Amino acid sequence: MEKFVSWLGQNTKIKTSKSYAQGVEKFAERQNLSKIFEANSSQLDGLLNTFDENTIFEKNDKSHLKRFIESKGLDPNEYSIFDRKENEKKSKKTEKTAINDITEHFTKEGYEVNNVETDNCGWDLEAIKGNENLLLEVKGLSGKFYTINLSENEYKKLKELDKKNQKNYRICIVTNCKSAKSKRVKLFLKYDGSEFLSDINTPIKKEEIISVRLRSDSSKKRLKN
Repeated sequence: MEKFVSWLGQNTKIKTSKSYAQGVEKFAERQNLSKIFEANSSQLDGLLNTFDENTIFEKNDKSHLKRFIESKGLDPNEYSIFDRKENEKKSKKTEKTAINDITEHFTKEGYEVNNVETDNCGWDLEAIKGNENLLLEVKGLSGKFYTINLSENEYKKLKELDKKNQKNYRICIVTNCKSAKSKRVKLFLKYDGSEFLSDINTPIKKEEIISVRLRSDSSKKRLKN
């Protein structure tokens, strides 16, 4: 808590720093998240992505939390709980940036890239080179940590593919989409029929709901006792 109060004093004009810290503390108590002040950016990112319309926020909770996640180096605008409409607008812009980056990447690799976003096939791009036809689902993020969702339709279409096309399926993640191109990072996940794998064949944490949620290895560790 002391670090948060200190950060507020150094980076904002808020005169009630302790009340902000106490607000976060009370919210954490109601949510049974006693270790929230000890969470690193990756853990906090994973936690924020579990909040939804069923999460109860009392007066000033969100304003206190916004400042707290900023102190951890995260962008509040990336999380739909704070402003869904504005987040949707920014999400579309971020997605467009990611689509452009991935298209450029595979074009430079000698592929012919076709945009199939409107074809309802379950992925965004198809990259063709010789007999190889990669199916690319693109996800753009404004931050550097990822917790991504495949929609029910996207996951269903993937599961329906034959083994050959499943091996050609890629989830292409572009992080830091709000930053300059030189600071953006591209990650590629493969699917082996049951697990999602990184480009070094490390399994990615998967949580099946109706669709599937993927997160980087350290993106979520429970903060509850």
